[in-house]
Amino acid sequence: MTYEEYSALVMDVSDCICYIADPVTYDLLYVNRKGQRLLGLPDGFPQDKCYRILQGKDSVCEFCTNALLSPGRFHTWEFYNPKLARHFFIRDTLIEHKDKKLRLEFCFDITDRKREEMKLKSRLSLEKTLVHCIYTLAGEKNIRHAMDSLFSIVGTYYNAQRVYLFEFNESKQTMDNTYEWCRAGAPGEIDKLQSVPLHYATPWIKRLETDGIIVINPLKGGHEWNFMECHDVEQQGVHSLMAVPLRAEKKIIGFLGVDNPAANLEDTRLLLSLPFFVQDHLEKRRLLSSLEDMSYIDKLTGLHNRNKYMAVLEALKNEPSSVGIIFADINGLKAVNDTYSHEFGDRLIKRAAEILQGLFSSDVFRIGGDEFVVLCRGMARQVFEEKIRELCRQREEEQGASLAVGSAWSGDGRDIARQLAEAEELMYQDKERYRLYRQGNGQRYSADKALSLQKDIRSGCFVVHLQPQISLLDGKLIGAEALVRRKDAAGNFIFPSRLIRFYEKHGIVRHLDLFVLETACAYLAKFKRKNCFLPISVNLSHMTLGEENFVENIKTLCITYDTAPSLLCLEVTEHIRKIGEKQLEELILRLRGEGFSISLSNFGSEYSSLSLAAGIDFSEIKLDKTLLRQITKFSNHRAMERLLNICRLMDQAKILAEGIESEEQKNLLIEHQCLYGQGYLFSRAIPIDDFLKMYDERNKSERIIADSQND
Repeated sequence: MTYEEYSALVMDVSDCICYIADPVTYDLLYVNRKGQRLLGLPDGFPQDKCYRILQGKDSVCEFCTNALLSPGRFHTWEFYNPKLARHFFIRDTLIEHKDKKLRLEFCFDITDRKREEMKLKSRLSLEKTLVHCIYTLAGEKNIRHAMDSLFSIVGTYYNAQRVYLFEFNESKQTMDNTYEWCRAGAPGEIDKLQSVPLHYATPWIKRLETDGIIVINPLKGGHEWNFMECHDVEQQGVHSLMAVPLRAEKKIIGFLGVDNPAANLEDTRLLLSLPFFVQDHLEKRRLLSSLEDMSYIDKLTGLHNRNKYMAVLEALKNEPSSVGIIFADINGLKAVNDTYSHEFGDRLIKRAAEILQGLFSSDVFRIGGDEFVVLCRGMARQVFEEKIRELCRQREEEQGASLAVGSAWSGDGRDIARQLAEAEELMYQDKERYRLYRQGNGQRYSADKALSLQKDIRSGCFVVHLQPQISLLDGKLIGAEALVRRKDAAGNFIFPSRLIRFYEKHGIVRHLDLFVLETACAYLAKFKRKNCFLPISVNLSHMTLGEENFVENIKTLCITYDTAPSLLCLEVTEHIRKIGEKQLEELILRLRGEGFSISLSNFGSEYSSLSLAAGIDFSEIKLDKTLLRQITKFSNHRAMERLLNICRLMDQAKILAEGIESEEQKNLLIEHQCLYGQGYLFSRAIPIDDFLKMYDERNKSERIIADSQND
């Protein structure tokens, strides 16, 4: 064999592609076996141009390297052959044959290596882009700027036309396009995509729930995934898109979309990685919004607060226009809080807010505990004055919140400070008139309150519930305490402590005490019909006990309801001293002589109650609940022992603990031989029918009859 024949044999069995072509005429002269198989050429293939056979072109390749070649030197380069869809590492040179220079090329297939490199490059690019996204969200304090920057990064990565976010509003059953990025020259769509009915997205939601992603390329027809009835995606020029869901507790709450991605379309990893970070950022937005609301919204009334008032006032100084200003203040709120409770006072504050907001829908501010300001921007004077008259009319009709009002109007709003001072001064003048009215009509006020109290009693505003008293050893009922509750207009119960102080202050508490006494007697009569003979305790004010005919009145009630006096236990506190020592001694003797039991309540809360207990023959001693709470909290068992020893010195007085709230307290009392009690551990105060039901359940094996009835 000749040298040329050996060379041809070697090239035919080589693993690379090898061919020879004429660099002048571009005729393809030789292709080895490997090349023939890859190109699909038959043996003895017809000669043709190299660019046509190798590249599938009709003219000389624009990247032809013939001009770079010379004999004895190799030119190396890489090239992707679109006809073969393969990557090659190429070595070219010129050889001489029969005095003619020919192009010799060796092509090594590096497609697998190149694909791995591209995957690595893509992964590095993805990771770099994702890190960039995370840093963008974390580093930008302005949430909108952060989202704009993030969407720009995503849009660049996918070479997209538009990147957008839809958020669902479940309460309104709508969805909103809340953020958007558009490539330069691409039209924005965000303004058109607000309050879109949520049911339009049902096909998207179902697809996202099952697949976790939507990839449409190309978008065939445009209608299958079109959720805007009047917003055809084809009209937007959208031919491909990707979308991934946003989730909260596994529920889809929105989606992130990319329109017309032109790069990395097959790599959805970046898009799939983003929802977690986007959702985290949206949660930050929600928290910031909540914090802003907290800083600007009054929690009790829902009105704007002083912070918002100051911000609006500052802006108002730069907006000269007509403005009406109203200052309003709730009269006597402190007295209401002290007398009825802060809960009742809060209701008055909310009622005042409702009145003001009903007349002035915006720019109503609660700037202090009982102070309100209304700013009426751009309101005509006539309209403003009509609203003031309506406010005063409603104020006169309102039985709850009494408002002092001052107002001022200006046509240009240039001197806001003077206008504010004028309105505030007029409000204080109105408040002073209210104070003088109350002061000059104090007696008439008390008489009116007495009539009002009696009217409320007759109309059922007050109810009496029973709090069970329990044997701590076996859990059986041994009695009940009658506790009065007042119902407000909304049906909520107001607890009695502050009511009592108010009624005592105005000397009208007797009406409530006698109502509770009569109700207790009626309950005892009902007990008797149910074959239940448990005693009922009734709290009484020292003012009622000190009345001249009190004993006769209570005896009359017992006769009227056929009730044994021994089943009524009259509870008093150390304030009973106020009726005088001699009168007190005579009163207790008379009551005990008529068969009534007397209980000293809140024992241990005051030092004076100890001396009172030692000097009077009480039937029962009730340990104060605050004392029990403190002894338990500080584990002061010795204090408990000393207190109970004092109680045991009082002959036959029963010892009962009130305010028992835990098993620990109950066990401590049993340990120190205090065997009776009441409190939330067992039951709150309940209606009589519920009490009798509890009696049947706890005492069904026997009917407990109060010991005093056997006297």
